[in-house]
Amino acid sequence: MMVLGITGSLRKDSNTKKYVEHCLEVLAGEGLETRLVSLRDKQIKPCLGCYACVKEKRCAQGDDDFAEMLALMEQADGIVLGSPVYLSSVVPQMMSLLSRATFVAHWNDKFLAGKVGGPITVARRAGHNLAFSQLLLWFFINGITVPGSTY
Repeated sequence: MMVLGITGSLRKDSNTKKYVEHCLEVLAGEGLETRLVSLRDKQIKPCLGCYACVKEKRCAQGDDDFAEMLALMEQADGIVLGSPVYLSSVVPQMMSLLSRATFVAHWNDKFLAGKVGGPITVARRAGHNLAFSQLLLWFFINGITVPGSTY
């Protein structure tokens, strides 16, 4: 099994990256293959809502890094999403990736469904609740199982 960690922070050595790396280290310790990808060096344009993915079974915007990221997400058995929280929300780069992935996956046999996922949000003050909810809802909308936990 392979777990893909995606960090949305644009900072080189961000706290978000450190938390996602720690999560992946724990999973690797359990024998899972892991891979970390940062959106820091990626260009992901926002979804145009054009519905070209319905006919073409892929996103019509081909001049960015989305196809590469989507292929990694499709291959993964698990996905960990990490985002810093600015203005009480997930960063735009992450939301661009997630909205486009949802559209393409939905029109391609819902290929994200059945995977396992988990959200990580990092903030100094307020905003965790909304950002965490955004990531949780993305997992749920796509049929991705989010394991429960206890304190």
